[in-house]
Amino acid sequence: MHSLIFTIMMMLGSTLAQTFESGNYFGYSSPGPVPEIFAPGIVSTEYAEFAGTFTPDFSEYYFTRRGPFPEGIAQIMVSNNQAGSWSIPVRASFSSDYYEFEPYVSPDGTRVYYGSRRAPDAQTPPGNMHIWYIEKLDNSWSEPILLGSPFFERMVMYPSISNSGDFYFTGLEGIYCSRLQDGIYQQPVLLGPEINFLPLTAHSFIDPDERYLLFDGQERGPGLTDIFISYKKPDGSWTKGKSLGPEVNSGESQAMASVSPDGKCLFFTRNSDIYWVDAGIIESLKLIPALTVEPKSGNAPLTVQFSIDPSTVPVSILEFEWDLDNDGNVDSRAENPDFTYTKSGMYSICLKVIAESDTSSMVFEELVSVSGELTGIQGDFGKDSGFGYKLSNNYPNPFNPSTLINYEIPFDTMVQLTIYNMQGQEVAELVREFQAGGKHSIRMDINKLGNKIPSGIYLIQLEAEGIRVAKKLLLAK
Repeated sequence: MHSLIFTIMMMLGSTLAQTFESGNYFGYSSPGPVPEIFAPGIVSTEYAEFAGTFTPDFSEYYFTRRGPFPEGIAQIMVSNNQAGSWSIPVRASFSSDYYEFEPYVSPDGTRVYYGSRRAPDAQTPPGNMHIWYIEKLDNSWSEPILLGSPFFERMVMYPSISNSGDFYFTGLEGIYCSRLQDGIYQQPVLLGPEINFLPLTAHSFIDPDERYLLFDGQERGPGLTDIFISYKKPDGSWTKGKSLGPEVNSGESQAMASVSPDGKCLFFTRNSDIYWVDAGIIESLKLIPALTVEPKSGNAPLTVQFSIDPSTVPVSILEFEWDLDNDGNVDSRAENPDFTYTKSGMYSICLKVIAESDTSSMVFEELVSVSGELTGIQGDFGKDSGFGYKLSNNYPNPFNPSTLINYEIPFDTMVQLTIYNMQGQEVAELVREFQAGGKHSIRMDINKLGNKIPSGIYLIQLEAEGIRVAKKLLLAK
């Protein structure tokens, strides 16, 4: 379907009557905490799209598209917001027949920077990559201008600029910054190991007020890129970068993160499409340190060591409150606690931190899996099946508004089937009754639960005879 829509748009061109709804985001409502493809069939198509950027007034949207042009070169596309309606994306007027990519609109909206392999002058052949820009002239844009010293002499990619004019970019050894002093850019400086600690660290996005820096790198190995964030400390230094978490950093590769001018939406590229997600994740991660869990699985009784990295938060943490077994109670106030699990099941980890006047909490996605023989259980039900207690993945998943949940118990017993949010709070109790051994199923419809449930990740837990088995389910709206 995306392919058909895009083909029709390319045939009709920019003269086609606009059918998109009004609004800052092509008529789409802002996303929730689960990433979604941005403007499918309009921006994200069968071709490769990446590196999108809005003007501050949301009058234009620029992005890179690679695929439909000769020899698969990349070109810069633009859509205009006129009288509340967005035009069909077309090739930007300043984009040449050479490989051109990764546009970036400055925070004040007066320049659009981009990479290009066009010839820098009449005496030099095309092919080398340089940064160019166009400048706002009343109601139009200038002709392309080559970015000069101290950037022309070095490799510069993916620029990003703060309100003060400081210029961040990807260079040969990672992410650099050139400070603007008295209207003159200083020699670029490679940022420290807090930022450049990953293989192929690249694609920095600086918050206009320099409160945080987004970037990506290959922590999981070659070809697997994830997005990280570093926060500015009161003394001007940076926290050690930490992952944006599993919702953004899926099992695939994601890169080139940026934030919309209104600060509401985080954009990034995954699978050659542009995705977006609620930017609230940036503040929610601010006070949560990076966590190490060792071991993550084993037989009961299982003692697990939890350790945090305080260098990943911008202020000193005064207090810690750990809920390590999903019961809503504080299990430890230590900085690096250990905890012994005596019952089998899947346990999510919740940490609340108090730092000066701020408080933040988060459920970490590193679940602890506990299995093994338990007293009071008769017979050999098999470790892989949770001693005969089986909870299948719900279908569909993601779901909205209903999903089917299948589970199995080995004998007649009292059963509880409960939905929890990722803060460990009970959302709904689906089953609490004595059931016969065997296979069971129940359809959960969020419209019938009484309370309004927001989209996001939830845990469904099957509990019987002191054994708990849990699965994740995803409500998408």
